[in-house]
Amino acid sequence: MKILILGAAGQIGRMLTKDLLEQTDNELVLFARNASQRLNINLIKLLW
Repeated sequence: MKILILGAAGQIGRMLTKDLLEQTDNELVLFARNASQRLNINLIKLLW
């Protein structure tokens, strides 16, 4: 299943992304403003 997370760089988006990666095998699609500056680059690499 694909899950779209809007606002992925925000506090709730980061917590949700972390939990979904740990607890499911779903494919995540993250959208965020200034994502390269606001998201952990290791998390981005993990998703690709």
